[in-house]
Amino acid sequence: SLRILLMDPLLRMVTAVLFLNVASAGAYQLWPTYAAKRLGWGPADTGVYLTTLGALSFTSQALCVRWVLPRLGERVTLAAALLVESLRFVALGTASSTAVVYLSLPLVALSFSIVPILNSFAASSVLPAQQGRLCGALAAVSTLSELVGPMVALRSFAQASAQVSAS
Repeated sequence: SLRILLMDPLLRMVTAVLFLNVASAGAYQLWPTYAAKRLGWGPADTGVYLTTLGALSFTSQALCVRWVLPRLGERVTLAAALLVESLRFVALGTASSTAVVYLSLPLVALSFSIVPILNSFAASSVLPAQQGRLCGALAAVSTLSELVGPMVALRSFAQASAQVSAS
């Protein structure tokens, strides 16, 4: 039941941030089209970039989160990760060269800690007997945001493309 996510202010915040974070991944589904139009990339360029991003995700989650979290704590790491993720989306949205896109990759490393930290906050907000309900509710929110994210990204891309074409 999704009601479990409404019972605590921290869980409401976790739910909202998780929804927005997962929905923002809709931009990745549009990346090949965006990169082709904005940067002149072909399939090989996109493949190399997405492979690099995947390798960075693995490395970040396997190593960086383990190193950063104990030193900065969950709250500071989450705040830094959300800020860095925002900066990365601005960099990608305004990138006019391949170099800028690749220079933004280090920003993504910290952002891969967002979901594990949110899950940790959520888990500490409920009793052990409620963990299953919590996991199910968070999975439902993630699934919903995976549906909404690509639609919002596509609409935003279409509007931006129309404005550029009109100028």
